[in-house]
Amino acid sequence: MLSNHIQRFGLLAIICCSLESRVLFAQEYTFLRNIPASTEAKLQEPNSIAINAAEEVFVIERGSKTIQQFDALGKVKKSINSIKTIDGLLNLKDPQYIYIDKFDNLYVYDRGLGKIIVSYARGGGMSFVEKGNQLGQSDQIKGIVADDQGNIYVLNASRKQVDIYDAKGEFLSWYAGGFESFVNPLSIAISGNNEIYILESKGPSIIMFDVNGNQTNFHRNFSQWEGAYMEDPIALGVFKNGDFLVLDKKTTRTVHFSRTGRVLGSFGAKGASGPGVFASAINICTAAATANQVLVLDAVSLNVQLFNVESSSPSIPAHLKRMRMQSMGTSRPPSLDLAMTTDGVRFSIPIKNHQMVIAYGDTSSNEKFIINSAFKDAVALAVDRSNN
Repeated sequence: MLSNHIQRFGLLAIICCSLESRVLFAQEYTFLRNIPASTEAKLQEPNSIAINAAEEVFVIERGSKTIQQFDALGKVKKSINSIKTIDGLLNLKDPQYIYIDKFDNLYVYDRGLGKIIVSYARGGGMSFVEKGNQLGQSDQIKGIVADDQGNIYVLNASRKQVDIYDAKGEFLSWYAGGFESFVNPLSIAISGNNEIYILESKGPSIIMFDVNGNQTNFHRNFSQWEGAYMEDPIALGVFKNGDFLVLDKKTTRTVHFSRTGRVLGSFGAKGASGPGVFASAINICTAAATANQVLVLDAVSLNVQLFNVESSSPSIPAHLKRMRMQSMGTSRPPSLDLAMTTDGVRFSIPIKNHQMVIAYGDTSSNEKFIINSAFKDAVALAVDRSNN
């Protein structure tokens, strides 16, 4: 029997015994259930996944052009093939992407209709976006998220940019990158404080933006960091506290990072489908309304696995001890001010340039990233308990 627990930094052991695989896990990543729960209810061509506050899972079935809704036990609740909007009843033609915000509003991108459809939790709905390649239009969408104010952020793959719409679907603005332009943006997600995360294949990189499109953080080549070791990152999820998870297609492993880029753990292995084991994991999704739930979609086994991840928010140490300095040395330029996160990232304002903040991963002069367009005369730094 397979255990329900996933090991931090991967699998402890895989023991093959006749035809049965046994995987040993720790408790940081807990398998909850399969969707569908019954082998009698089968998915046919699952493509995109989402979960609401009641732990109901929604799966786009591209073959049948429907959205399958499963209850909190993993049983089929209903099949959705049309959505009522102020423009009338819209029949789904080619649904490709689904998203549920923290208020349980449902967003569906249908490429056949060339529209994004919103079904409100309170009832009713709307549709927006025109098909095309002009500003405010799209021919291919790779993701949708929404902030606390109802503003909608669309990852427009045809124009390689993020399009911003208000709660009524009116086009507001766009951005095509931060300090560097997007080359091939793959996935979009949002944190609890409305920070937008983009998974970019170049690097690969994680790029973060505020609601106005200003770059706030940048993690280049994260797939090769110690503890990550990813070969083909394809999908992204973000928890409320800013932690992010990236799915690696080749290994079917999901790696868990803090907002500042520290590897916190991982789960998943490639093999015959079972708790924490995937034949071909192609997508992940975090729950917008709850703190630490994540879905993983297996395209070959035709199921979705739901996991709970223990909170990794920093806590205050129980005992603090005054330390005596034995030696001091650094090759970094002198700092006007310095702040350090709980996972050791050091932010520095250089004395000779108050228009930038440099982040270091250690005491060397090797830079992790630079923020240099957000201010004119930075004079002080501070880091909170969540490493913001």
